[in-house]
Amino acid sequence: MADEGCDVVVNYDASAQDAAKTAAMIEKANRRALLVKADVSKKTEVELLSQRAIENFGKVDILVNNAGVFMVKPSLELAEDEWDRTIDVNLKGVFLCSKVIGKTMADRRTGVIVNISSVVAFTSFPNRAAYCAAKAGVVSLTKTLAIEWAQYSVRVNCVAPAYVETDRIKTEVKAGTRDISPAVKRTPLKRLGSPNEVASVVAFLASDDASFVTGETVVADGGWLAYGYV
Repeated sequence: MADEGCDVVVNYDASAQDAAKTAAMIEKANRRALLVKADVSKKTEVELLSQRAIENFGKVDILVNNAGVFMVKPSLELAEDEWDRTIDVNLKGVFLCSKVIGKTMADRRTGVIVNISSVVAFTSFPNRAAYCAAKAGVVSLTKTLAIEWAQYSVRVNCVAPAYVETDRIKTEVKAGTRDISPAVKRTPLKRLGSPNEVASVVAFLASDDASFVTGETVVADGGWLAYGYV
């Protein structure tokens, strides 16, 4: 987003160090960065996040809802608090950020929201009940907000990636704790996606090139969902 000319508010919860690294990348692209610590599952913290953004930048033109937590556990063993935390961050957090920041967009009659879902919104993986439910909810929420807020010229879209080669996955592969070969084999393009490939879809949906696109989910999965052959 900084490469496309945006100043960026970097929201974080767990790691101030990683957030600072992200801010340094933004500033290297000659854009301003603001770090704000906020748990997106808590309305008061989301309101503070919005307030800090507007105080520093005057307005919010683009909201990317990409906060998320991941839980892998058999459904019969999944504790209620684990279910709640996964739903609270991955789904409730999208709603709260969209509602609080979307209100400022609606008042200005302009704005773009891009939510991050997953291919598991369309095809379930075992041992991920809460995660799959939350990501399916994000797709449905995207459609609802898009049709409600079109009257305010606020567009709402979604991106659904498959396996992406994040820093965490790279670290796990290097440590020998994760085998990505089944995912690579299952993907028609025979590789994982890159963070930049997902970010490029987000940037497109946030741009004026997508000015007539709203309520849509763009799948970035290397052909994962399309593949049905044994």
